[in-house]
Amino acid sequence: MNIFMKRGVSFQIPGKPGTYLFEVLKGIDIEKYCWFVEDQSEIWDASYKQSFFEKGRYDGRNFIEKIKENYYILFLKLQACLRNEDFSNIHTYQDFCDSNCQLLLLIYDCEFVEIFIKDQWIIDTLYQHLLSNNFTNVEYITDENDGRTKMDIR
Repeated sequence: MNIFMKRGVSFQIPGKPGTYLFEVLKGIDIEKYCWFVEDQSEIWDASYKQSFFEKGRYDGRNFIEKIKENYYILFLKLQACLRNEDFSNIHTYQDFCDSNCQLLLLIYDCEFVEIFIKDQWIIDTLYQHLLSNNFTNVEYITDENDGRTKMDIR
């Protein structure tokens, strides 16, 4: 039997306004990370009148409070580091591996989510959290099944 390295988790969220980032990420310790919202993102407040994220960087506590509000995600590229380090634009899986980024979340077409995580224990914890909270099409992303060639969503 072949064992492949887990790179992360893929799943789907409903393509409608909600607090999906909070619901997904509460399966990990959100507060210990510094969060960076890439400029490739388009996420609106629930009224669809203004962009949801006012700034590009959030500490863990402020990020948690922000993602508890309702919003509508068209597409999103989000990075998390353990400290407030310089973020680099990650374009490939190798860029991710070589970076300080610990978690890279991609949402595209309003509902498809891929989360790449360096820590295998966090991958398994998040996977179980997603299954127990009825997210759909939950699968591990592995060396074998990862067809993504770019870590960009636009």
